Amino acid sequence: MAMPSTAARAKWNKEKDAYLIKLLLRQKDAGKQSDSGFKKEAWTTILAKFNKHLSVVLDKEKIKTRHNQLKADWKLFQSLKDDSGFGWDAEKQRPTAPDNVWEERMASATKPVQTKLKQIQRNGMDNQDALGELFGGTMAIGRFASSVGGLPDVSDVWLRIFIWTYF
Repeated sequence: MAMPSTAARAKWNKEKDAYLIKLLLRQKDAGKQSDSGFKKEAWTTILAKFNKHLSVVLDKEKIKTRHNQLKADWKLFQSLKDDSGFGWDAEKQRPTAPDNVWEERMASATKPVQTKLKQIQRNGMDNQDALGELFGGTMAIGRFASSVGGLPDVSDVWLRIFIWTYF
């Protein structure tokens, strides 16, 4: 079966993003990420699996560009969660704030960031826990711990056992 040729601009959707994040997390778990980013062999593996699984032809730069965009989007999302002017809607999984706070944030942002802020305001962020695991991680452990992006895939029982065992 012939695969479609690569377009000048890659078209991303929720399925592609979710699969890319899954592949990135696998490479991170396999130790293929250093402090400066993913190793060359990780990108090669990610690219091959991504293209085969989704029957697309993207080059490494398009995959890396999407990774960088997801990272920037997650940092923006996280900055809203951490901003004292914003609250958190646990049910809808998105930051909340009075309109004037959103307007101030948007007024100081570039046009692309304004667009992203509006998306976050309306819809939150897809894959936020997985992105937190990929880009954030736990900042501290203990009585005053805070976790960036939550603790993905950890049940309350295991968390209680961990805390009880070590603290």
